[in-house]
Amino acid sequence: VISNIDNRLCNAGEFKNCAVLLISRQKLNLRCVNQIKSGFFKAWVLMPFRVSISPVLWNVPGLKRSSKAISSNLNLIAKGRYNLMILLVGDEADSILYFRNRIELIEEFDLPLGMHAYSGKIGGEEVLIASVGRGNMLSSLRMGYLLERFTPYVCISTGAVYSLRNDLHQGDLFIADRYYNYGVDFSTDGKTVYGQIPEEPPFYNASITLNDTAEAMAYQVGGAYVERGFLLSGDKDYVDLSSFQGIIARHYNGTEKMACYDMNSGGIALACRHYKTALLTLKVVSYEPLRPEQLLSKKRKSLESMGLLSEVLIAMLVNMQRSL
Repeated sequence: VISNIDNRLCNAGEFKNCAVLLISRQKLNLRCVNQIKSGFFKAWVLMPFRVSISPVLWNVPGLKRSSKAISSNLNLIAKGRYNLMILLVGDEADSILYFRNRIELIEEFDLPLGMHAYSGKIGGEEVLIASVGRGNMLSSLRMGYLLERFTPYVCISTGAVYSLRNDLHQGDLFIADRYYNYGVDFSTDGKTVYGQIPEEPPFYNASITLNDTAEAMAYQVGGAYVERGFLLSGDKDYVDLSSFQGIIARHYNGTEKMACYDMNSGGIALACRHYKTALLTLKVVSYEPLRPEQLLSKKRKSLESMGLLSEVLIAMLVNMQRSL
């Protein structure tokens, strides 16, 4: 079970020797941490048990029905590195504009690597908002810093994508189920495939639970078509469909589910995998390569659709807060 506790209850030793997984919504003081280490760990070693947790948190690393995963999560708590903060990142400043206007701002500050961040609450959830930029190398570097410093339990990535399918149009919402890198080629080593970094998987998976929740919220809020699929991520700003079709045919076996293209999700997914952070990518389709006339309007359309996208995510945050 999940129990929201505070330092007062911990100090009173209410949970000592109890078989219960404790998740606190505030930073625990040293005495509380010591009680967890001396009381709860011993109970775990002597009496293994099954844990039932909120469906919203099923894909949060460390919160699963296994002794190894639970022990890992408890170690994070004991080290003071577990946090119930949500990290919300955009591909540029405009993509986080609506969230900046909706946040109950607590603090605004500069960060290394040229980032500017906003800390506060949205829908009752503690959030940190920042832009990680475009380009997989830059986004990976900045995401690694944010994940290391703030240790969020969920990362939500927003911004714009290009459509690679005829059924996805400008202004539609897109949820990424899988991430593929373009422009990475170590395949001559005979051990990896195109797009795969050595010792990494050939692609990265999003949190299916978070994706299901986001899709349901998008339909509940209404106002736009929502599609899920695979996301191709590279560092070059292609604008013609023939280029994308050639890339997919040559390197990805013509994957039919390859639905969209962007220029930062590969780096974000890489960082989230290494920091064991659940990832949701919800973006707006800003451009259809079949319609080159949209090049003039893609920026404006992207900004117009960000209002609806922000409403979907805020409704999702409120739903997550109620389920805890």
